Amino acid sequence: MTTTTTKLKTDSNARETGASASASPSPSPIKVKLSPVEQTMLTTLKGRADDAASPKPILGDVQAQKILDRVDLDDGGVSPSLLPADPRYSHYSAARAKQLDSWCLDFLIKAQVQQAQQAKEKGKKEEEEKSEQDGGVGVTVLHLACGLDLRAMRVRQACGEGGVEVNVQWIDLDRPEVANVRRRLIPDPDASDISVSPPSPKPSEVNSKEKKSGEVILSKSSSSSSSNWEYKLVGASVFDEDWLEELVPRDRPLLIIAEGLFPYLAEEQALSLIQRLVDHASSTGGHGQIMFDTVGTILTRFHCLMPLYKKTGIKMAWGVDDAEKQVAGKLKLKANKAHSQRRWQLRFVEVTLLKDLLPGRFASAAPPCLGVWTPLFSLLPSWRTYGQVLRFEF
Repeated sequence: MTTTTTKLKTDSNARETGASASASPSPSPIKVKLSPVEQTMLTTLKGRADDAASPKPILGDVQAQKILDRVDLDDGGVSPSLLPADPRYSHYSAARAKQLDSWCLDFLIKAQVQQAQQAKEKGKKEEEEKSEQDGGVGVTVLHLACGLDLRAMRVRQACGEGGVEVNVQWIDLDRPEVANVRRRLIPDPDASDISVSPPSPKPSEVNSKEKKSGEVILSKSSSSSSSNWEYKLVGASVFDEDWLEELVPRDRPLLIIAEGLFPYLAEEQALSLIQRLVDHASSTGGHGQIMFDTVGTILTRFHCLMPLYKKTGIKMAWGVDDAEKQVAGKLKLKANKAHSQRRWQLRFVEVTLLKDLLPGRFASAAPPCLGVWTPLFSLLPSWRTYGQVLRFEF
């Protein structure tokens, strides 16, 4: 992960070329030139594809293999170690993604309920009528380091199946190089051939498409939820200063999701990024949640044993064993020193351990993170937090 500042580029500038490439996919594989850390998104993509092809899929993202088939893995400089055949890697990736999807859907449901209750308590009939017409409260979802993930599509379909009527502004953000690869490989979020499994049991019907000012508006068909989805793909570094103020509103609930990002950042980078995001949202009384995955210090300390990153130069830098203390606690202390007049609002909500999602004696169900030594390391107390999904609110 690099901190180099890059020029902001949204999908509204490049939608034409991206949409045409995705609507009429080329039969020839696409060569991708990515940094070693960026190549890990192909690891995740392969894991989703393998999961969907398994007899009992966890996530069931059937589009993953179609996207993977379009990548020239032989001539793209991708390290073979990043494409493991061991199915336990796919189980890990799918279980982690499903947990984040479920929390995302939960956030959208609660946002809808809270807005409806507030409108009734205040007796604002006009606000209730407008909420019904527009599909509910407006919510922004900021998906950092989106890579080639189809989370927006999965969650959108889950909302339709569950009757969640909420307006969503969904922002997928990744470095410009990654965003360009995504435009070439992934269809429009509302394309007619999209069919992925949402967190709920059954997928909803495919959505229709409208274009407005160069942006894609995702609207439900008549038999689905009346929710409207506005989608943007942004090419920028998470450390850039301009996109946050320009694209992320302060007047609506904000959900921040990051998968496969924070483990590769130094602790100071990670904490500063979280602080900047929460400061932006809460500066005018806004509220929301931030959820992301981390690894434990057992992996950051013994990264040299990780076969997945052999000869790639990739190193996991930020290990978290106690989320409340190492994230919420340190940020509160940091904020108190810098803003003595304002109370820091980030609160730890919950943690899901991958050890519990993938149980097994001697880590038999876990990916062999530390090679042949994994069963031995699993006996240590620190193995408990080798992989986690964290949720905070502000």
